[in-house]
Amino acid sequence: MKKPQPFIKGMFELLTLVELKRAPHSGKDLADDIAFLTDGHWRPSPGTLYPALRQMEAKGCIRPVLSNEIKGRREIIYEITPSGLKRIERNRTEIIKQLDGMMRMMTPLMLRLMHEFSDEEIREIMGEFKELEGLRDHIFAMPAAKRRATIKRLVKSARFVKGVLR
Repeated sequence: MKKPQPFIKGMFELLTLVELKRAPHSGKDLADDIAFLTDGHWRPSPGTLYPALRQMEAKGCIRPVLSNEIKGRREIIYEITPSGLKRIERNRTEIIKQLDGMMRMMTPLMLRLMHEFSDEEIREIMGEFKELEGLRDHIFAMPAAKRRATIKRLVKSARFVKGVLR
């Protein structure tokens, strides 16, 4: 079965910029990190990666710098520019909106296909999800350190509930 490809416009650029914001990367390191962030569902090939990096360089979002020699060759390392940092914010907001819309659209279908819920049950569950969106928005409005700690506590709580259900 063929793995799904990322299909949201701007996703590759956002993944690349997010990783370069953390630290400069080589093309190979970027491909590795994109594969990790997509849970192994997509690893850009060199034929996709390097032309896209050249386009991002032409837009002024990234810049190449040479690193030390590795096996007799200089490796190109890419770093983010101030323009790239601004693009992260613009693209991130749009992609989050698209992902939210896709989840809202697909959740009722998943509930029907996977669990055979009735229309009434799906409406009830979707109402509960809407209430949880308010919680999510509240968490994302927190300062970064508090948000990270809260998300980690929620994951720990979910593990506890999973253990109780076994």
